[in-house]
Amino acid sequence: QYLCRHPLKHPVMRVLDTIAASISRESHKRSRQEEQYLCQDHEVVTTHEPCTMCAMALVHSRVKLVVYWKSDETFGGLGGKFSLHTCRSLNHQFRVLQWR
Repeated sequence: QYLCRHPLKHPVMRVLDTIAASISRESHKRSRQEEQYLCQDHEVVTTHEPCTMCAMALVHSRVKLVVYWKSDETFGGLGGKFSLHTCRSLNHQFRVLQWR
């Protein structure tokens, strides 16, 4: 119940935390060269556009695609307010689709 009220525990952040925890349980200590990004080649489907914080977490996790239904004009990080997925100054870009 605490997780649902925590201001940083948005659904996207909770999923990334779960994936990270499962990877750390399954893997042994690896060298820096062997490390991979958290969600490389993963696709994310969500009902609401991720906020800016969640969008940056998705950039850093190296997702391949994000699909969402409802945009967020105030805090959206993937087209509503900002378009972080297309920012050339970041070292990763990914495809975003909004279904209607």
